[in-house]
Amino acid sequence: MQVSADESHGRAQRALRDARVLVTGATGFIGQHLCHSLQTQGAQLVLLQRQAHASPWPGARAVVLDPSDRAGIASALQEIKPDLVFHLAGFVSGDRSRAAMARAFDGNVLFSANILLTCLAHLPDTRVIFTSSLEASNPRLEPAETGSPYGVSKLMVEVLSGTLNELYAAPMFSARLGMVYGPSDPSCDRLVPTVIRALLKHEAPQLSSGQRRSDWVYIDDVITGLLAIASAQELLHPALDLASGELHSVREVAELLASIMGATVPIHYDPSRDRLYEQERVADMMTTRAALRLTGPAIDLRTGLTRTVEAYRALKPSSRASPARP
Repeated sequence: MQVSADESHGRAQRALRDARVLVTGATGFIGQHLCHSLQTQGAQLVLLQRQAHASPWPGARAVVLDPSDRAGIASALQEIKPDLVFHLAGFVSGDRSRAAMARAFDGNVLFSANILLTCLAHLPDTRVIFTSSLEASNPRLEPAETGSPYGVSKLMVEVLSGTLNELYAAPMFSARLGMVYGPSDPSCDRLVPTVIRALLKHEAPQLSSGQRRSDWVYIDDVITGLLAIASAQELLHPALDLASGELHSVREVAELLASIMGATVPIHYDPSRDRLYEQERVADMMTTRAALRLTGPAIDLRTGLTRTVEAYRALKPSSRASPARP
């Protein structure tokens, strides 16, 4: 029997209340929304950070570690003894350069392997949820295929996580995300915040040809899915897709944003900005809904984009500017 989103939320809340939850990437787009929900549901937050900085979540404990230091990570995790790990941090980029391959390996493969292998050796009952991407095929079900260093790194971690799950029954799971959008996205590169910021300033967004299609998913549906994976009593799949199950092109999304905002400036499409080997992959939401007993996604593209635009319009003008690149 399937349950509604409200019932799923209640189930997750019961499972997470007083649980010790370790989160990496807590200050990122998804991490901010996830940590807010975890604290709302009564979880004890522990944040694994690369650098020391103030936490926006009162009562959360912060631990600063080098992602490449397996011994340090092992020592910290054995001391913390988390009930649950959400591993969100890592290298995220569409860069196709040779240098990007090394950064993707260090930021995604090495960091993730250190967490997964530590939990396998010392915390066999800790459930680990790692965020992957539809940028890559599901290597447990079909031939490995992707088009970027980022996608290659996600493939490698999915192979490791899925193998540990199948060989040793380790409670390790990949959440394969579509193109996530919504309020409070600090990215300088992702489409939705880029177009909204430009149109708010009455500037013409400069985009690629707009032909690439992606499976777009609103942030609230992603958080619902992640919490459902965390609270499910039994999971038979080492990897589950979290998106909408529909493909929409960059041009469709940009034009829909312009319509919602009543924009009067044109959007410039330039095929020379297209990247090689872009992936078009739709989520298998039938399997996900059955596995997690969900009826979603609850938020369609127009509604999600409208909510996102309203959130940006509510910000002070100075807060709408693109943040400086690190």
